[in-house]
Amino acid sequence: MGANPHANGGRLLRDLRMPDFRDYAVDVPIRASAALATPMCSGRFLRDVVKLNNDQRNFRVFGPDETLSNGLEASLR
Repeated sequence: MGANPHANGGRLLRDLRMPDFRDYAVDVPIRASAALATPMCSGRFLRDVVKLNNDQRNFRVFGPDETLSNGLEASLR
């Protein structure tokens, strides 16, 4: 697998386009008062990473049996 240029991170390596992580912040004015779970925010963040890198096709989310239970379903949209 290391000889495959898709797997070894060599000549096909490209920087990811990343959204500003601050756009996914959750306001927590009082400890334990946020109504939104962290994985849901992560799912939206990962969804946007996929969208920003769609033309390069260099980012994938993998987790077939845990995606929904971990709140990452937004990454599938």
